[in-house]
Amino acid sequence: MRLPKVTNYSIHEIEVPSLKRKMRFRPFLFKEYKALIIAETSSDKIEKINTLKSIIQNCCLEENAPDVDSLAVFDFEYLLIKLRDISVGGEVALDGRCQNDKAHEGLDEKSRHSDVYLNLKNVELVGIDKYKTEIAIDKDTFVKMIPPTLELVETLETIKENSEDVLTELIAKQIDCIVQGDEVYKVANNPDFSLKDMKEWLENLNAEQFNRLNDYFHSIPYCQVKLEWTCPTCGHLNQVYLRGLDYFF
Repeated sequence: MRLPKVTNYSIHEIEVPSLKRKMRFRPFLFKEYKALIIAETSSDKIEKINTLKSIIQNCCLEENAPDVDSLAVFDFEYLLIKLRDISVGGEVALDGRCQNDKAHEGLDEKSRHSDVYLNLKNVELVGIDKYKTEIAIDKDTFVKMIPPTLELVETLETIKENSEDVLTELIAKQIDCIVQGDEVYKVANNPDFSLKDMKEWLENLNAEQFNRLNDYFHSIPYCQVKLEWTCPTCGHLNQVYLRGLDYFF
């Protein structure tokens, strides 16, 4: 005899930021939560990425959900934080270290530490209002960039750290198409345009034009949560902004 399955999950609507579209999600299961915790402590970036993809895909209840590989990095961060909130609660216990150096002079280091709690419901997506994928090169030409997916991390794994053209190669791999007037040159996954072709095209830009493309990577939105707590030793009100999934699980 088989044990009964429990399928009566709550359903929540979460907006995918880059798509500006609300989608239905269920909370992740305990086995998925365990896999997430293991992945977050793993040094294998590829294993971590695949686990995150699997959890997002499994929890999404939409029949016409977008390809999990096409979601932007900040979509993944935002969705995972929201899923953590609806699945196991939005409060995360952390160790808070008081920032008031003067008040703790001569005291034991332990006096600076206290238990603090991060509220994931306060997550904000910084820079999403100004984020754009189209970058003007001149008055007739613009480049459309590929949204920064988790695949970008896998791309970084294949680039030699000591290569002098790391940045050029990274930009080349993130260009979706080049538009000049009425002509559209689709370069992503197009055998007519090799990586060498793209690098040569980039190297023929002037410094200002190249820097516009470089700035794209600095304009990518990110999730952060404001953490506030009062030090029980000195009474100082501490305020910090936390980024990165490691803080949220």
